[in-house]
Amino acid sequence: MDGGIQSALFDAQRQGRPVEIMNDAVAWIIDIVCQRSTNFGYAQELWTLKNLHQHIQTHAVEAGYPRLKTITKPMVQKILKNSDIK
Repeated sequence: MDGGIQSALFDAQRQGRPVEIMNDAVAWIIDIVCQRSTNFGYAQELWTLKNLHQHIQTHAVEAGYPRLKTITKPMVQKILKNSDIK
């Protein structure tokens, strides 16, 4: 058997799924988050995850990011977490 016990206990690194949301799309999301939601016509001053998610899905195609039309809330949270945005 190739690799011994370590090979049996741990999976080898795989390529995984290709990246679908590019850095420019992530930058667009971060740009939106760094602005007050009132600048976009919302009543509350700060973004909620629900409003941010809906805003991204609604305006993604017109901004040139059609992949973001189907982005999920957990993915938005992951982008914000990876960007250190609270």
